[in-house]
Order: sequence, then structure tokens, then C-alpha cells
Amino acid sequence: MNTCYTYFSIKGNFEPDDITEILGLHPFESHKEGESRARGNGVYSCSTWNFGRCNEYNVNVNEQIRKTISPLLDKIELLKHIKDKYAVDFYIEVVPEIHVGESVPILGLDLDIIDFCHETRTVVDIDMYVLEQCDSAD
Repeated sequence: MNTCYTYFSIKGNFEPDDITEILGLHPFESHKEGESRARGNGVYSCSTWNFGRCNEYNVNVNEQIRKTISPLLDKIELLKHIKDKYAVDFYIEVVPEIHVGESVPILGLDLDIIDFCHETRTVVDIDMYVLEQCDSAD
């Protein structure tokens, strides 16, 4: 079965707690530049602040993205302030896992999402995984 998740990410050189305080939102995951990685394979090369993970797969990925960015829509001016103050990059991460032979998700973006991305200078990053169907008899 196909799956997909989406989330909003801020990357750069900053203190993640500062972003939480400015936006009044709590990330599902954050890391500070230079922190050790959990698996012991080095350190983080930049700070990250990841918010709004939506795991509710919808063949129309726009619906997942809307759920991710909905709490950010009234914080556009704060996001612009963060971008200017910390020189960070914003991303909407879209991570579909597609199984060959199943219907594929719709990855085109509607204008309201494009408008949000344009206004906040957010990049849409699609990290797609395509998997062969497994024969259950194997």
C-alpha cells in the first residue's frame, strides 16, 4: 500500500528553541548544529526544526500539505522575520512511498500552497521512494 508523509522544516544555523518561542509552536523533532546524531554517526551539520508531520495518506498530497501548513498560515510575518534574522531555509518535505502497480499520488501543487511557498520563500522537496511489489508467495 502506498504511503506519504509531509512536514515543514527550517534548516540553518540557529537555536531551535528560539524558533519554538517565536512561533509558539512545538516541533515534532529538532536538532542543533553540532549535536551528536542519535546513532553515533557524526554530528548535525546544521540546525533543524521540523513541524506539522502529517501521516494521513491522501492520494491528493495537497490535502496533507494543507494540514501541515495550516497552523503556519497566520504566522507568515513571523516566518519572514525568522528568515531575515537567522538566514535560514524553509522546506515543505513530501515523502511518498509508491508501490509499483498501485495508483500513484497526485503531486501537483494547488495555488494556495504555491502562494504560501512564494510568500515565505519555501522550497518543496519531494523525496520519493518507488518500490517493487512483493509477491506474497516468495
